[in-house]
Amino acid sequence: MPNEFAERGILPRLSMLCNKIVLILLKYNEGKELSKKEKEALLRGKDLILDKLTKFAELIEGDKIKDESGLWERMKLYGYALAALHIFKDNSYFETVIFNSSGLKISNFFKVLSRAIDNISTCKEPICSGWMPMKFFESFEKQIRPHRILFR
Repeated sequence: MPNEFAERGILPRLSMLCNKIVLILLKYNEGKELSKKEKEALLRGKDLILDKLTKFAELIEGDKIKDESGLWERMKLYGYALAALHIFKDNSYFETVIFNSSGLKISNFFKVLSRAIDNISTCKEPICSGWMPMKFFESFEKQIRPHRILFR
């Protein structure tokens, strides 16, 4: 039972962080300059969400992970992330290159999202699209949102 409560405690915080990231990426996609705090929030989301999802994926794909501590307790997040990927199923690039690839590694997809966040947070001007990470964080937040604790 303690793991369930720990997970429920983190889901609302991750949900709020995802919403914040989506709003920041919307601003970025409109060509507006991001503040230092907004760039830090992007990097925090990358560290807390994308980097952990990459580790989960690598673990499942059979790669050796240096530090597995804490990963198994939050494995359900990986399931939510996989469900969130449905947002890309109608995109022709993802359909042909990512999802129909025989050598597909989901960890590589999360690394692509992570690099996009790194690029966005280090650029002074919008030079790359924030569409893909924005759509992922939006979809991921929708997956974890119904699992919030309701106070009655």
